[in-house]
Amino acid sequence: SGTASRRRAFVPLYVVLAEAQPRADAARAVIMRTGSQSLNIDISDTTATGALVYPNDVIRLVAAPPPAPLFFFIGGQVASPGQKDFHQGLTLTQAIYASGGATRFAGSKAKVMRQGADGRLSTAEYNLKKIEQGKDPDPQLEAGDRIEITRSGW
Repeated sequence: SGTASRRRAFVPLYVVLAEAQPRADAARAVIMRTGSQSLNIDISDTTATGALVYPNDVIRLVAAPPPAPLFFFIGGQVASPGQKDFHQGLTLTQAIYASGGATRFAGSKAKVMRQGADGRLSTAEYNLKKIEQGKDPDPQLEAGDRIEITRSGW
């Protein structure tokens, strides 16, 4: 008499995921089980992916949401003030160019206000002429920075 192979009654989620080969943007697995609450599992959590999957469970993979867009804000003496797209590595002069450049009334000062962890704004002042001449470094901005290009004579 031959031995019949028996399928296990359950398998860990990581085994199911390895066989399914989910898309790279998959971030969560939702295991829906009849008569029970759904399990919502972060598939990057190796401990959580040890959750057991039983026969008749339904597994739905959910993509990670796209990252929230990042912005900086610029006002004062620029051609196109307002909210602008931020990208990592953006410098003060690039932000000014992205805002249409300084107007003819612009002075040589730029104020960059940045919100700290405590919610308070700190202000740094930069001399645009010295940056342009290579005498001062062109500072890198952070998402959420508020830039004001001062009027000449102020």
